[in-house]
Amino acid sequence: MSKRKLKRLLAVSAVSFSCLWLSVAPTNKAWAQTSREAEISTYIQQLKNRNGQVNYYAADALGKIGAEAVPALMATLKNKDLILRVGAAEALGRIGAEAKTAVPVLIEALKDDYSFVRVSAIYALSKIGAEAKVVIPSFIGALKDNDEYVRSSAAEALGSIGVEAKTAVPTLIGALKDNDKKVRVSAINALRNIGTGAKAAANELIFALKDSDKDVRSLAIDALSKIGMEAKEAVPALIEALKDNDKDVRSRAIDALRDIKGETKIVVPALIEALKDNDKDVRSRAIYALRDIKGETKIVVPALIEALKDNDKDVRSRAIYALRDIKGETKIVVPPLIAALKDKDTNIRFIAAHSLSKIGGETKLIIPILIEALKDKDDSIPFRAALDLWKIGEEAKAAVPALIEALKDKDAFVRRFAALALGSTGGENRVVVPALIAALKDKDKDVRSCAALGLASIGKEAKVAIPSLIEALKDNDASVRYSAAAALGNMGEETKGMISLLIEPLKDDGNYIGYLSVKAADALKVIGENYENKSATMPIADLDQVISDLEKALPALKGTQDKKLKLDSQIASINRSLNNLKKTRESRLLDRTLEWLAKNPLAIGGLICIICFPFIWFKLSQVRRKPTA
Repeated sequence: MSKRKLKRLLAVSAVSFSCLWLSVAPTNKAWAQTSREAEISTYIQQLKNRNGQVNYYAADALGKIGAEAVPALMATLKNKDLILRVGAAEALGRIGAEAKTAVPVLIEALKDDYSFVRVSAIYALSKIGAEAKVVIPSFIGALKDNDEYVRSSAAEALGSIGVEAKTAVPTLIGALKDNDKKVRVSAINALRNIGTGAKAAANELIFALKDSDKDVRSLAIDALSKIGMEAKEAVPALIEALKDNDKDVRSRAIDALRDIKGETKIVVPALIEALKDNDKDVRSRAIYALRDIKGETKIVVPALIEALKDNDKDVRSRAIYALRDIKGETKIVVPPLIAALKDKDTNIRFIAAHSLSKIGGETKLIIPILIEALKDKDDSIPFRAALDLWKIGEEAKAAVPALIEALKDKDAFVRRFAALALGSTGGENRVVVPALIAALKDKDKDVRSCAALGLASIGKEAKVAIPSLIEALKDNDASVRYSAAAALGNMGEETKGMISLLIEPLKDDGNYIGYLSVKAADALKVIGENYENKSATMPIADLDQVISDLEKALPALKGTQDKKLKLDSQIASINRSLNNLKKTRESRLLDRTLEWLAKNPLAIGGLICIICFPFIWFKLSQVRRKPTA
């Protein structure tokens, strides 16, 4: 056979084989479908593997496949193999909301002969998030199951539903008497999650406070706490629980008394007694409860003052905060807080100073403590001290050297508040301003921003900072730029030519553009008002430039407004300043003209001639044209 004939024969054979394959081979879609079905089938078979790890990964894989695996898993729920049914239910639970079509089959599985299947079915129904009205009756039924794990799982599922499960309260009340601890615990948790809807269970929960298991007692208290003011009948039992052998039970009883808000004449003395508890956490909880209940201050305040002598520093600190927050008792509260400024613990001294700064007064006493706190090794104290000094303001002049030193602190938070505090103290500007100018170059953007705001607070007396602030308008961070803009706006006389620099940042597309617009608008408002005050004396050329700059600034500001960002008041003020500046310019130009004319009387005659000449010429021309008689 020749080579040509052989090639022709091979070509025909190839075409024939291709046609045959295309006629019998599955389509891509069918192939993919067959492949997915095979994958699902493989994983389902792995569900019955006795190796727990293999079983777990198979259920997890089916969960990731999702809705496509649901029909096969529903069918598997009816398989004779126990392990397969359990695995199918767990896999449906992993699929979650996409497996809602399986709800009827899972409800049916609650009647399975094997408890493991029933527990897994409850788990799946809970994870799928089926309609409450559909599953609640089934869960209520499961609370009466003969297997304690099923009962416990049913209670947990009802708890996950929450308020909507209040129809289950009567059955859950019955479960509080279950012989099995985990069932009682799950029932209490469910009642706690149902909250105020579980009011009917209050008496049974009170009874549960006598349970032999401390966990049950603790959870029963939590449930009563969630029911809240609707559980006032529990107050006597909760007061009794303050004597419980377990400190956790006592602590939770205090929280519940605070939440239920029973009669203060009964509750407050019991909480004051709890201040003598041998556990520091219980004493601390009692302090917070006394602060929050807000009643019987005549006996509460002395008890809290006594707590300032507690051996535990955490208890003393909480007593300080509680005294600070009690309103209307300043005269009684301040002296013991002043005494606490001498506490042996640095943190307590700071907390006392911090609290006194909140109340107000006694500034001279607390500033030395705050200065000392700026150097504390505890990271949480120095920045709070700087914050307090910032809020105190001008009375904190004595802290200036310490605040300047704090600008070198390794913690950026400390440096930020130190910069703000330096701006508010009104200290020696020849020392403060250079320190803040240096802080404009800090590596932390927020420190740079706070340094600019500090200079803004100083205002006109910080004019040497203008070049540095102009440079800061080019900062990479928008927050620094708008802070610099605010500072320049507060410089008043020194803001000449700065308007265009304030508007330039508004071209940014960054996240800060809204806040930046507000700051720029505020600054321009101040500039406009400043120029109004000196418009009568400044050179006309400068006045013209200011008017021109403000006219350009207004459209830029209006362009940044939207529904959330309102600059109406600032724009109205800038418009008002602009109109007044224009009126002043017109008035000054007129005055200048009149003054010149007064100095040049001959010019007035010339001006009159120039004005009147056309009229005289017209009249003369008429006389010439008049015919003679």
